Amino acid sequence: MDKKAIQSYLGTQSWIRFRVQKKELAEKQGTQRYLELLDELGQKPEWLRKFCGRLYLEFAEDCGSPIWKNPAASVFVEQMLQRFPYLFFLAEKEAGTLKLFAMLGCLDGQEQGDQLSLDKAAFEAMLQTQLKGIVLQSRRIGFSPERAEGMVRDVLAYFGITG
Repeated sequence: MDKKAIQSYLGTQSWIRFRVQKKELAEKQGTQRYLELLDELGQKPEWLRKFCGRLYLEFAEDCGSPIWKNPAASVFVEQMLQRFPYLFFLAEKEAGTLKLFAMLGCLDGQEQGDQLSLDKAAFEAMLQTQLKGIVLQSRRIGFSPERAEGMVRDVLAYFGITG
């Protein structure tokens, strides 16, 4: 996806929806357009402001179910988390985007009945990086400290963490 196409997309949309297909995960450059879009978005405060809380991630049915059994989906999410420490700033906080980031980015490979076990250290590291990203991006685009704090609280509440 070229820069002009990305800017056109960002200029006309009110939400960013990544609907990842199996074919994209299988091809070497298949998910590159998502990464390019996030690169462009992260460079401009006006895009960050516009899409705060408006990134929705999902995987098409052809990626398999349960999705955590698809190693390519895990690799893609891990790549995004490592490259973009502001994903939680962008991620919608109601549906399953945060869950997908945590589940696919912090797998330890263990299933316990209907429960998936996460690597606790990886989860804590991801959470720390992404919460810091919320604060830094909020500051960068001029959100109030209270708004950033509210976004951090929303993420912690989503994961059932109280403090």
